[in-house]
Amino acid sequence: MTISAQKDVYIKNDIQYEDAEYVTMDSAGTMGTTVVATPTGTVGSSGYTPDDAGLAGIIDAHSETVLGIISVKNSVRIHAAAVANINLHAAVYAGNSAALSSGYGCGSGSNAGCGFGVVNYDTVTGRGDLKVLGSISEYRSQAVGVLSTGTGYQRRYAYDSRFRQDLTPPGFPISNQLQAYPQILPIRSWKLVRN
Repeated sequence: MTISAQKDVYIKNDIQYEDAEYVTMDSAGTMGTTVVATPTGTVGSSGYTPDDAGLAGIIDAHSETVLGIISVKNSVRIHAAAVANINLHAAVYAGNSAALSSGYGCGSGSNAGCGFGVVNYDTVTGRGDLKVLGSISEYRSQAVGVLSTGTGYQRRYAYDSRFRQDLTPPGFPISNQLQAYPQILPIRSWKLVRN
């Protein structure tokens, strides 16, 4: 499935693949090999849940569960009121240079940039980890937190290696070029009528 919008997309809660699993991940990005949690809770006696800090999502290479989140002309942002230690399993595409130069702009102040980031990353405290399983394609990067002040989130990003193969979310922009431009096309609905 792909979720697409012309302007900003805000995320307030976990978005998890049902068949994902979680392993530990340290601050250097080194991932453990033992599954300690699933989206529904702890595995065995590990004591970890998907809401804990210090975890990263993984998914089987043969899974076809995939989500795309697209903001064609602005940003995909984690909302200021989002949950702590948020999980986001998706391929994210945010903004492009054509939108920036055509007057749509890309935010200002602490929300500047056409990309993926966190609203009020420099003032919201106690957010914990931003755990992404997927990919991020953005025109201009946004901040997710400030380590020295403990505001916003700390990154725990795990690339979904299935995207290196032929698996992509439906309608997701793909390109051999450094710049890709998405297009939102109207979807036709069909209604079945009984005679």
